Amino acid sequence: WQGLKEGVVSLETRNGRKPRMLVAKMGQDGHDRGANLVSSAFGDLGFEVVPGPLFQTPAEAAKLAIERDVDVVGASSLAAGHKTLIPELIGHLR
Repeated sequence: WQGLKEGVVSLETRNGRKPRMLVAKMGQDGHDRGANLVSSAFGDLGFEVVPGPLFQTPAEAAKLAIERDVDVVGASSLAAGHKTLIPELIGHLR
């Protein structure tokens, strides 16, 4: 854990800001406990976490990621949406 925290500090020093992560909840899956847990863990590591709203479309998540200039997108799904939503999200981010 300490090594991870030191790595995040190194990124912050190199980039002049904390690394920024969007946690996206796409599709019709309203379960957000896992997304909240991931958000807390990355926040504890030193990331600036941008929590996305529930029920986003891949296009909405990509737009938010671009607007907030995130370094990484974490996508959460418990409804097997990852098989279609993640490829679509990647397409929008490209």
